[in-house]
Amino acid sequence: MFSKDHLHHAYFLKGDTKEISVRVRNFLEAELNVQSHGNPDFWHGTFDTFGIKESRLLFEMQSRRSLSGGRKFFLISTNTITTEAQNALLKVFEEPTENTHFFLIMPSATPLLQTLQSRLSFVSLKKDGTDLSKNSFAALARDFKKAGVAERLKIAKKLADAYADEEYTKADIISFLSEVERVSFKGWSREHISRNNIQSVIDAKKYLSPSGASVKMILEGVAVGL
Repeated sequence: MFSKDHLHHAYFLKGDTKEISVRVRNFLEAELNVQSHGNPDFWHGTFDTFGIKESRLLFEMQSRRSLSGGRKFFLISTNTITTEAQNALLKVFEEPTENTHFFLIMPSATPLLQTLQSRLSFVSLKKDGTDLSKNSFAALARDFKKAGVAERLKIAKKLADAYADEEYTKADIISFLSEVERVSFKGWSREHISRNNIQSVIDAKKYLSPSGASVKMILEGVAVGL
C-alpha cells in the first residue's frame, strides 16, 4: 500500500472509510510496528463532516512533540470536509511537524480543493486490496530526476498523454510532481538544490490548480527547468 521506507507526509485514500482505515492500521502495525491502541502518537478520528473545529484540533495535536520520540500518525476518516477546514489544513499538510504523517480517508475526492490536493499523495485501492496509487511514480520520479532533458521530455509526454486519455487525473500528476520534489530534496544538498531549479516543480503544482491549466505545457516546463 505504501513504501515503509519513504512515507509521504500526507496521503489521501478514496473508498470505504471503515475498510480503508483497517488496512492503514494493519499496514502501520505490520510494517512499522506502530500500535493503534494505547499509543499516544497514534490518533484516529471518524466524522460525518470534518469542519473547522476538527481542523483546529488536528493542528494542535500534530504540533505536540512525539511522546515516544518517534513518528506520529493521524488518520482522518470522514464522509466530507468543509472548505473552511481545508483552508485551515493547508499549512498543516504543507509544513507538518517533523516525523508526522496524515492519512485522509474519504469516499470521494470531489469535495477537495485543488490547493489541498496539491499537498496530498493520492492512493486508490481495489476492493481486493491491490494498490492503484501509481506507486511507480516513486521510481519514475527518481528516473526523471536523474535523466537528461530529452529523456525527461519523453516522460513528461507519456504522463501528459495518459492525462489526456483520462488514465490519470490532475491529482495523479500532482502526486508525481510531489514525488519529484521529495526525491530531489532528499538526494541533493541545499547548495545543489539552489543551483537546480526545484522551484519549477513547486510552482508547477500551483499552476496545475486552475481548471484551464495545460498539463502538457507545465510538465514540459518542469522537464526543461529542473
